[in-house]
Amino acid sequence: MPEVLVMLSSFFDDSGALKREPKVAVVGGYVALSDRAIALQEDWRRRFNLDGVKSFHMADFESCLGEYVGWQKDDAAKAKRRFHIESLAYFLNLRSLHYVGAGILIDVFDSVIGERLNAEEQRNLGGPHAFCFQCCIIELSNWIRENMPREIVDVFYEDGTKLGSEILRLYVETTTVQTLREKYKISQIAPLAKDSSIGILPADLVAYELFKYHFNRLDEPDRALRKLCEKILAGKESHGKFFSDPRGIHQYLDILERAGALKGDYSHKSVGEVL
Repeated sequence: MPEVLVMLSSFFDDSGALKREPKVAVVGGYVALSDRAIALQEDWRRRFNLDGVKSFHMADFESCLGEYVGWQKDDAAKAKRRFHIESLAYFLNLRSLHYVGAGILIDVFDSVIGERLNAEEQRNLGGPHAFCFQCCIIELSNWIRENMPREIVDVFYEDGTKLGSEILRLYVETTTVQTLREKYKISQIAPLAKDSSIGILPADLVAYELFKYHFNRLDEPDRALRKLCEKILAGKESHGKFFSDPRGIHQYLDILERAGALKGDYSHKSVGEVL
């Protein structure tokens, strides 16, 4: 049987509310066939060139800041703004296979880990963003095993963010690529700077929409998806968790504990074996 080739790429970014209540941490992203992930970058680059922008940050776009200043000044600017984001969402939906995300109430997370984990285990787990990222890796690994079992995936996350700082030690210092490949269907986990790869930018869009969805539903449980999120998700499968109570956090900590993650030992049982 031929050796498995890396044919999948996934990209993750963080979002959330850290300076207002309730504090929420979110990690979200997408997975695509590697050649389609490259095509998505070209799609977005062409849109950037046509609209006269160099990059994308959803928070700036929402507030018309940065490169988007003046994009609401008149009807023509508003039409350009609408077509810009709808085009980016269309290409993301066109090229992606699957979406993965996780979110958490930070105060609940801090309370649980403060009571349950010792200092070493807390360091190995990282903060709330790293916990959400771990949950995303579990969901991604299981999805690949169920749908594309002969494949492995390259995982990328944005460098220089809260997520990046939390997971730097988690994977770079406490595990090996070989273990990840054998146990988690992952070839590598590596940082990407936004100015070096457009591929990480659509993950910013996914993470932001995931954050808005969960944050809005804290006050309005029946709140529907935003129209933009519907365009991104249209016809696509997605997996994710939002942890608003201690029980769900404990359940995933049980999984991570049995997998060896809290001890920094990823040579233990795989995610698939402990679920």
